Amino acid sequence: TIGHYCPQGSAAPTPCPINTFMPTTGASVCTNCPAFATTNNTIGATSIAMCQCAKGYFNDTDAKNATFCSPCPEGATTDFPGSTSVSECLCQPTRFLSLDATGAASCPQCKDILPSSTSTVEGATSVDACECIQGFFLKTNGASKACVACDSALMNCSIPGVTLANMPIQEGGWRLGNDTSKIYECFSKNAC
Repeated sequence: TIGHYCPQGSAAPTPCPINTFMPTTGASVCTNCPAFATTNNTIGATSIAMCQCAKGYFNDTDAKNATFCSPCPEGATTDFPGSTSVSECLCQPTRFLSLDATGAASCPQCKDILPSSTSTVEGATSVDACECIQGFFLKTNGASKACVACDSALMNCSIPGVTLANMPIQEGGWRLGNDTSKIYECFSKNAC
């Protein structure tokens, strides 16, 4: 029977143990699932398709169509066993998914790409998920981005994620518009 093997001296077939499979009949041993693959506690697996990659790995196929499990990039994991693509690898908080020109995935830390930044979400898919930490605000100039230290007592950077456009101004201060970091002190309480 498929999914079973016949140990030497046994009169009846025995189901293949967990993490093994047998697609044919009459075998004396079952075939192991590929490295880092599991049958998820299923006994009697009948094909390699029943071998799923463990959590933290995804199913990848080489040029010869041999199935194997590849690890998620450093700093990433999957939510469950059985992932079939690197896109199911979720970068841990403080990191984001980055694909190079060849399609290879990595999960760099926000602070390494945009100093003084972090990400609080799991599974961030771009550097856009990185936000400035408390005490800094995001300043953009075209495609260029930087986290800049709040240098005025009138700037309110007490929470992470402040941008130049949404920066709260402390009472007693004002600015010409949300595209400038120049803060002016009010000369009169009634003026602001």
